[in-house]
Amino acid sequence: FLPTTSSHVVTHFHPPQHDDGTGRGGGCACCGRKAAPMQQSFAEMDFDRGLWGLIVRGGNRQQVTSWLAKAPKPSHGSLTEDTTGEAATARVSFALLPDKHGYSPLHYASRAGSADVCDLLVREHGAAIAHTTPLKQTSLHRAAQGGHSATLRLLLGLVAEARSRRGEAATTDCRSQLDVNGRSAADLARAAGCDEEIILALSDPS
Repeated sequence: FLPTTSSHVVTHFHPPQHDDGTGRGGGCACCGRKAAPMQQSFAEMDFDRGLWGLIVRGGNRQQVTSWLAKAPKPSHGSLTEDTTGEAATARVSFALLPDKHGYSPLHYASRAGSADVCDLLVREHGAAIAHTTPLKQTSLHRAAQGGHSATLRLLLGLVAEARSRRGEAATTDCRSQLDVNGRSAADLARAAGCDEEIILALSDPS
């Protein structure tokens, strides 16, 4: 059983087919394209009733906090990482659990531009900004692809905090990560028309 946010019927989504930014994805829930209502499969119900679906529907920090407070522990665990990708303590939480396609709640929140939810997942639940999707995109890529300058500013601040706390030599700078198409977060931010200061911050590894 997964907790729901409301007793009324909501618009359902097709199972997310994740877009790599080249237009080949089609019907990607995390990219904000709702499909027509349809009879749901078990996989669709699992997504729609899960934390991923709540975030795609625009759930805010308070709603996500409430959902997590009611959620049972998942049947399998996940090794968490800090905001820069360093291994951390193993913990079991839906806040970190990826969907069947390998996309975490933070991946969905960053793509949706939900800065407050990103802050919650990273600060309070240990979600890793450097963790990549099957398309090798970090949460910086995801926010950049959506043109979310405010969310990128938050994520970059969290990365800087972690690097300052742990020491730059001991951490990985996820700004240098390239996706499967050889694009950095800065490349995607530039293409999406993000603020110039954000593009510069993503481009400069210093």
